[in-house]
Amino acid sequence: MKKLVFALLLVLGYACSQDNSDLPNDPNHEPSNPLPEGKLLKKLIIEDSDNAQYYGDESYIFYYSGNKLDSIVEEHIDAVAHFNYSGNKIEKIFYKYSSSNVEFSREYLYDEYDRIVAIKENWNGVRNDRVFFYKSDLLIEMEIIKSSGFYVEKHQITFDSYGNIISLIGMDTGNTKTYHYEKNVSPYSRITGFVEVFKSFDKNHNHNILSRIEHSNEVDEYTNTFDEDGDIISSTIINSGKDNTPKYSYYYY
Repeated sequence: MKKLVFALLLVLGYACSQDNSDLPNDPNHEPSNPLPEGKLLKKLIIEDSDNAQYYGDESYIFYYSGNKLDSIVEEHIDAVAHFNYSGNKIEKIFYKYSSSNVEFSREYLYDEYDRIVAIKENWNGVRNDRVFFYKSDLLIEMEIIKSSGFYVEKHQITFDSYGNIISLIGMDTGNTKTYHYEKNVSPYSRITGFVEVFKSFDKNHNHNILSRIEHSNEVDEYTNTFDEDGDIISSTIINSGKDNTPKYSYYYY
């Protein structure tokens, strides 16, 4: 059940129109204020994802108050992620599923420098924590701890000067992932507090990627297209170690 809002950042796409006429007009999820000047991501469609056999195409619709997220509707699993802020920092994300009583939440804890130092997950009473240790601005270590207090795994994450993840090393296993980017502008960069949340999750940094190399030397190759403002509008991914079937993502602003 990890098909949560952060799975939306498995950026896999293809060229498409930016016509937003098909976006729903649901009064229950309309932003409380008009969208601010400047482009914000309104919708993301992922086709032929790894979970397509279960959900079909993935569809994420974004609703805002100013530049802050009110909610993200995940149509393919009938779920809504609600966002709570403390100032400009995302404090908690709470997920509601219309078809079940399952509840899931993520709480973010910050240090005096507004860096995430812990994430507390609660899945129907089962707790999982991620704890972050900052070695420098560009290097952190992450530990994953189960609710029983049992230590699970540790990772070392290295960033470039733009905040993109460039490597993720399993400190217990030695497994390594490395990343190369085409541009440094994320489609989420205008959303208040969201990029800092992304930095704590490997998969959330797959925007504008050119390639991702696994420790097994399998390579994910990306082909991206951008609009006249330099914002990504589509991406196609092919994995050399699988069936080479393309996967696609489409971005609407």
